[in-house]
Amino acid sequence: MSFNSSTGILLNTFLFLSNHTPQNNIFADLNKAAAANNPAITDAICYGVYGCFSLAPPWSGDTERPLTYFPESPSEMNVKFRLYNRRNKNGEFFVDLNDPDKVKTFKINKNAKLFFITHGYLEGGEQPWLLDMAHALLDRERDSSVVIIDWRGGSSPPYARAATNIRLVGAMAAHVAHLIYEECHFQNLKNVHFIGHSLGAHLSGYAGYHLKHDFGLSLGRITGMDPAEPYFSKTDPLVRLDRTDADYVDVIHTDAKPFVSSGGLGLAEPIGHVDFYPNGGHTQPGCNQGVGQFIEERESFFWGVQKYLGCDHVRSYELFIESIKNPSTPYAITCESHTEYLLGNCFTCGVDDHYCIKFGYGSRESYQSLYATRDLVSSEALVAYMLTVGKKPYIRNQYKITVNVSNSMESKIHGGEVGKLKIVLYGKDRRNHTLKTEEMFFSEDPKLFEPGHKNTSVVAGSDVQAPIHAILEWKYSTNPLNPLTWRLLKSPRIYLADITIESLEHRSKIRMCPVLNEPVVEGSQSHFTPENCEVEDWNNVDPIAVPYMQ
Repeated sequence: MSFNSSTGILLNTFLFLSNHTPQNNIFADLNKAAAANNPAITDAICYGVYGCFSLAPPWSGDTERPLTYFPESPSEMNVKFRLYNRRNKNGEFFVDLNDPDKVKTFKINKNAKLFFITHGYLEGGEQPWLLDMAHALLDRERDSSVVIIDWRGGSSPPYARAATNIRLVGAMAAHVAHLIYEECHFQNLKNVHFIGHSLGAHLSGYAGYHLKHDFGLSLGRITGMDPAEPYFSKTDPLVRLDRTDADYVDVIHTDAKPFVSSGGLGLAEPIGHVDFYPNGGHTQPGCNQGVGQFIEERESFFWGVQKYLGCDHVRSYELFIESIKNPSTPYAITCESHTEYLLGNCFTCGVDDHYCIKFGYGSRESYQSLYATRDLVSSEALVAYMLTVGKKPYIRNQYKITVNVSNSMESKIHGGEVGKLKIVLYGKDRRNHTLKTEEMFFSEDPKLFEPGHKNTSVVAGSDVQAPIHAILEWKYSTNPLNPLTWRLLKSPRIYLADITIESLEHRSKIRMCPVLNEPVVEGSQSHFTPENCEVEDWNNVDPIAVPYMQ
């Protein structure tokens, strides 16, 4: 069992033990003890202006949502809406629905953006990532305001109750947004943006639903960061976050493994206008470092445990925070599948319905620009892929690298080899400073490189503008099941005719070659440049075919 699957199952077990242990089906009869104290599931519970909450289908009654809980009361959950802006960076203001006049004193700019950020299960409003995101938003949108929704009173175990509580918290958040809209004289809600993680993503969807159906207002944007999967997968769109909940809904999937078999906590199916699947949306680089997660969270053992068990799930908000802090965030690109993306078959923007979209915070403008250029003719849902790396900053540029193995006599005599190819790209910025990527592997696993064949892969690396130089290293791989690796070679090597580097962000493409057909030998570095290609191309010209060349 892999580290990622085992830790996911640990968290999976923790979540469900907090609900009661099922006896037959893992999704069946989780809340029998609570059912005895609740009205019939066809009844509803009402909370004044927030409306009534039923347990009739689709809210409950099937194997996907065997819920028998009603939302806890507002007084039990004690939800707080803490506001931050330039005037109040310490979060000393609280929006109180019972004191609407006080909102006018908060100096909320009606022409600037207004953000609502909400946490998920087992969390509260004091988590460091919430404050980090709030301050990142205020730094980027200086006249904006941020409201952190703290519903810690309703996010405690059992999970099934928390999954029900967000229905009421979402309605309450809609009332807070409407209060600000009225008291601060907003013209509409196009600049209001809800951002939610896990259960908080679905909470944001409920807020958008209530704004539309209770107040006739259309929410501008919702960002769902790895929306929770348990009780929300394969359900009616009314039950979960849905693209109808706001004018623009973008979703980041980072832990979309099957919940029951692999412990994944995030929803797999696309549900927004744009759904991003970093690294395929299942397993994130760097989430197998063991106790490293504990060390990173020095200030809180609890958050360290949470990050250790749910690293893939947590990565969604880490990526979104990076996209806020970095306006030049790289692109993701739509593709038929993650496999096709890795093979480089979707790397040309605007060709064959492959669209390049800014990842994260800047995605809305990027998506809208596709309409301005008429690349998109309808509000179609898009699924986009990208790669990240395992350490901060996680978000890097995307490079398509094609390796052309030489078909020369030396290469044929030597034959194919299995191994890993390591690449470092170099470039220059506008001030002529040298830029370089980290060490990038052409593939995660050893790969066969055969004479006369081309291999293509997409990798993630630091931005070097337009690459001008590359250093390659070869790592030979031995495998007792593969006859190609049985040879005892003094200096394992591959003969490469050239490599081609394409940058998705800079829309550039460049071919590089080695020096005088030199092989890439294990234990040494090989330099590839465009200039070497000119020499090689000249040397390969047949003087009989071109007699005027001297």
